[in-house]
Amino acid sequence: MGASAASASVAAVVSAAPVESTRRMQEVQEHRPSAPPVIPRYLGALLVKAPPEGTVYVSGVPLGETGEWLQLTCNRHHFIRIGTKPGPLGLRGTSWLVPGQSVMIRCGEAMEVSGTPRYFLP
Repeated sequence: MGASAASASVAAVVSAAPVESTRRMQEVQEHRPSAPPVIPRYLGALLVKAPPEGTVYVSGVPLGETGEWLQLTCNRHHFIRIGTKPGPLGLRGTSWLVPGQSVMIRCGEAMEVSGTPRYFLP
């Protein structure tokens, strides 16, 4: 490989980096949550702010994605964790991205919780 071919391949890699960074920023901006939904007086709403690729597990059950409003029973403690998407028929294990936490939502109210991931998925 000649010097000009090597410099051309390095230039291609360097110029591709800003494109990938811009694409990731667009994904994050598109994943912004909407306004809280209309909440019935016998439920509560929960918004989990965490990595966009996370799935919200409530008491061990996958109920939605991060950045989406979820309606849960109110005045009851729920154990919330963020993990990877479940595999088909449970054949792939779940990796927990954020430590779990217990929350209680009051009836007719909305709550937002955030989580910082332990590590990032490639």
